[in-house]
Amino acid sequence: MIQISNKLNVYLLDDPFSSLDVKVGSFIWENCIEKLLKQRGKLVIIATHHTEYLTKADELICLNVEGKIVKSGDPSEVLKSAEVTPYLTTIPSEDISLLSDENPILFDSAEPVPIAEEESRAGTVKLGVYWSYLRATGYSLSIAIVSSIIFMQISKNLSDAWLSKWTVNSTTTNDNLTLSSTEGVSDYKDITYPLGARPNLPIKDEEWDRTKYFLMVYVVLAAINTLITLVRAFLFAFGGIISARKLHQKLLKVVLNSKLGWWDETPWGRVVNRLCSDIYTIDDSLPFQLNICLASLVNLIGALVLTSVALPFLIPFVIILFIVYYFIQVSLFK
Repeated sequence: MIQISNKLNVYLLDDPFSSLDVKVGSFIWENCIEKLLKQRGKLVIIATHHTEYLTKADELICLNVEGKIVKSGDPSEVLKSAEVTPYLTTIPSEDISLLSDENPILFDSAEPVPIAEEESRAGTVKLGVYWSYLRATGYSLSIAIVSSIIFMQISKNLSDAWLSKWTVNSTTTNDNLTLSSTEGVSDYKDITYPLGARPNLPIKDEEWDRTKYFLMVYVVLAAINTLITLVRAFLFAFGGIISARKLHQKLLKVVLNSKLGWWDETPWGRVVNRLCSDIYTIDDSLPFQLNICLASLVNLIGALVLTSVALPFLIPFVIILFIVYYFIQVSLFK
């Protein structure tokens, strides 16, 4: 938008016709640039590649891609010189009727700036990438997340171990039933029982107290595991939001502080993809996948610990499997 004021004597216009079609651009040039500014003695300096409007200018300066002056002087001489010809192209036939016969040429609509190739890396993710995401999340929050995963697995292993102990120490099995009394044993009908009538075999008070004790401890351990799981899920979601916000702010700051030369050689779509789709991946997909990865890893370690304690003779086989798996992963990423 151009603001016209009688108090201003110098106007610097940076390509005011870039987002306008030929008809609107011609109207603005004739009614604003020439009538309102030039005819009133105002100094107008325009940077543009639409040379169809510059034949009536007092002086024309042509710059190359590097910003160096190629030719300067009268517009009729500059536009016909051999130095400027490589930067010019003819006007499309459908637009000639909108222009005067004195304006047969214009610069190409796109700046002749080479597009920089997008850098991409393949293979394993470097350790610095993990540290960058860790710093964005925050060391204290990262420690809290890892601690919640470890405590969740410890509570799960304790509940499994307690259930195993309960099963081993149970005395009310089919082979060793302890009855409180043989008197008063009554038969009752149970339609779900295939053989019809069966005896009601009550256990002793000691056995019932033992069962309640094991059950209460198991319920407490299960409740603790559920609570820690909820805390872990909340911390992971909160950490993902914090890291995504910090990385987006850092990326946006770098983009806004970039030099103009970088904007000339970088397509807009590439910038939009980095600020939208890639940040969405960091915000949504990465925390979800990282949560599953860490939970599965800690679960595997916990299962291996329990297995090693219960069956120590399996430790050599586990070590051999880890070695084979390591070499398979190395061969796949080569």
